[in-house]
Amino acid sequence: MTNKTISLAETTENALLWTPEDALKDVLQRLGPDGDLKDVNKIFIIRLSERNGGYDVGFTQAGMRMSECLALCEIVKSMIKKEMGY
Repeated sequence: MTNKTISLAETTENALLWTPEDALKDVLQRLGPDGDLKDVNKIFIIRLSERNGGYDVGFTQAGMRMSECLALCEIVKSMIKKEMGY
């Protein structure tokens, strides 16, 4: 008998159900065929961990200046606010 279990993260647009690994796999699939990164020359990842009643915040970037990271955060901030209806 085959296991027919389907991940809710794959069938819903609710990102709260995704794991960080799910999100990274989705990014790889969207970037190109078979997760091919050859056309991507810059990336910025923001990290947040809830630990011991506080937050651990950080980022990882490749191929970018700090000013580009900051500008990208501002652009994405506007995109998120628009998606939220602000």
